[in-house]
Amino acid sequence: MNRLSKLNSVDIGIYISTSILVTALVLNKESIGTNLLMPILKPVALIVSSFLGFSLDYLSDVGFYNEKLAIMITRKCAGVNFFITFIGMLIFSFIRQFNGVLKKIIAILVFFTFGYFFTILANASRIIGTVYMGKADVFLDLRYKDLMHQSMGVVFYFTYFIIGYFLFDKLLRKIGDGKNEKYI
Repeated sequence: MNRLSKLNSVDIGIYISTSILVTALVLNKESIGTNLLMPILKPVALIVSSFLGFSLDYLSDVGFYNEKLAIMITRKCAGVNFFITFIGMLIFSFIRQFNGVLKKIIAILVFFTFGYFFTILANASRIIGTVYMGKADVFLDLRYKDLMHQSMGVVFYFTYFIIGYFLFDKLLRKIGDGKNEKYI
């Protein structure tokens, strides 16, 4: 039997709603101000400054920065793309494994909560890794600094996508019966 024929109307509604939400967020993410992203930016700045041992100052409508080290954590560093994509991945990958509307709603809330904390962890790791790579003098030629910065983001985010997927898959298999059909 083809996998699509097993979809029910609730799953289809969730997939359509998720697609619309993801599309709307992606199209409007540039209009999100720094202040609206503080729930992500502030914890990331706290983790980065604690881990690296320097303070980050907040500049209104810009973000966090350290002038001496030339580090800025702005709304573009908030990981909005990661958050949106990660939540979409979790919903599209796992929502069908839950029986009943209430369990699906709870699962979506768990996906959003986990996605929020995972985005903070992924962002903080990416920034810390990028700072260390910058200090390693690997990219002394400033022409490649942006390429290094973007490459580090791709590597860190891709790694976190894989880890997040396998964590949820393992967790849901442990909660469920261990089979691939329905977890809960």
